[in-house]
Amino acid sequence: VLRGFSQCAFQANEITALFFIVAATLFNWRMGAAYVLSVVIATVVARLLRGDSELLGLGLYGFNSGLMGLALANFFAPSTALWGWAPVLAMVVAAVTVALARWLPFPFLAAPFISVFWILWPLDESMGLQKIELGAFPDAPVALVEATIAALGSALFASATLTGILFLAGVLVSNWRHAVVALIGAVL
Repeated sequence: VLRGFSQCAFQANEITALFFIVAATLFNWRMGAAYVLSVVIATVVARLLRGDSELLGLGLYGFNSGLMGLALANFFAPSTALWGWAPVLAMVVAAVTVALARWLPFPFLAAPFISVFWILWPLDESMGLQKIELGAFPDAPVALVEATIAALGSALFASATLTGILFLAGVLVSNWRHAVVALIGAVL
């Protein structure tokens, strides 16, 4: 289960997972809760559906559902409907992930999350969900250091300095080379 959290940076590391959980939770406790709920449910569903044991061991079945949990809590207003849909959508995304892992001979990465999320997006009102109005990007000068650090947290839909630092630290614990690549990507 823990490795499912770390897969949000394509890592399979339990310590990295703890950094990511803390980062998401400090950014927004609802995001942390939805993240944990979704990854745990996805891993259980994948086991019940007899997902590939190697992929289970790597935590890959938790990855897409974890993204779904983070996105739900980030893009939709808190509500009873949100908490009702979070476990359901975690199960759906997990089932799609198991199916694609069986049927596709190539990596599909975040396709299960993306496809289910974009199906859900126009159905929000009929599902009792309310989108959060994010507005336009502010017209502000870019501060390279702050923007770079915040960009790292964006992998968890949590763009902030502290989450970026925790994200980078989590990747660093797992693989310093990947941390360098993440940092270069954030700078760019």
